[in-house]
Amino acid sequence: MSPAAAETEARAAGFDPLESYPGYKKQWRCRCVTCGNEVVPTLGGIRAGRGCRYCAGQGPIRAEDAVTQMRAAGMEPLEPYPGITQPWRCRTSLEPWEAMR
Repeated sequence: MSPAAAETEARAAGFDPLESYPGYKKQWRCRCVTCGNEVVPTLGGIRAGRGCRYCAGQGPIRAEDAVTQMRAAGMEPLEPYPGITQPWRCRTSLEPWEAMR
């Protein structure tokens, strides 16, 4: 497949290539045009209909997104986001009876 044809397919699927086309089964550094995250799909995955893992809710959570989600849940982080596997100290901004719902 020509690199130009591969780029056309990637762009049609919502990816903006950040490097030259590496080959069908090789990871290809791209940016998702929907969410702006950098992803590494393969052309085979793109053809199979696999889209952006972040848009699908399967990518790692970015620290700024975690803070936004925590605040939306009525919590105020007391320290930087430690990652999904670590406890995260936060203070509730809800009244005690609201927090128990």
